[in-house]
Amino acid sequence: VCSSDLVTVSLDTLLRNGITNAERPYARVDIPGTFSFPSLVMADYGVRTLLNAPGLYVKDVTYAGNSVLHEPLKLGSAISGAGMRVIVARDGATLGARVTDKDGNPVPAIAVLLMPADVRSEAILQRFLVTGETDQSGQYTSHTLPPGKYYVAAISEPFNATTESIDRLWRSRIRFKEVELAPSGSAQVSLEPLKIE
Repeated sequence: VCSSDLVTVSLDTLLRNGITNAERPYARVDIPGTFSFPSLVMADYGVRTLLNAPGLYVKDVTYAGNSVLHEPLKLGSAISGAGMRVIVARDGATLGARVTDKDGNPVPAIAVLLMPADVRSEAILQRFLVTGETDQSGQYTSHTLPPGKYYVAAISEPFNATTESIDRLWRSRIRFKEVELAPSGSAQVSLEPLKIE
């Protein structure tokens, strides 16, 4: 880990509406380092992390020893003084995709979506969906991802992460291509554009 590597941690309230970016608890932290969120309202939160360093990814986030990476963070559910811990790992993987039409011609500027296979609900999917776009030659390469199983697709329509769009993705995920990313590995898939139902 380089001394200049930082991880960003933020919290989204899951039950309150209208939260703005200015209100969202947010911290940029050295690796290793410490952070705090003063004056949090007692609520359920979704934890977001961002780490842009080759080979590194956030492996887990725990609160009072329990994982909240893919689950809501319930403030007040642990003893006073319980802390949050962000665990960074070095064995990240990447995924490359080549998108072509039915005649084998490359498809540029099309959305490529990746979802971790272990996500168990639409609400969690909205926070962990990885999106990108192909270049002029129909190629896409992901940022560093945690090893594991993913569902990946190129979709033939504009995509916005609205609740309705996420619901449609959730229902369509069985039609996505399944890919396994090995630790410190890379994988390449070939895709044709898919229409989301």
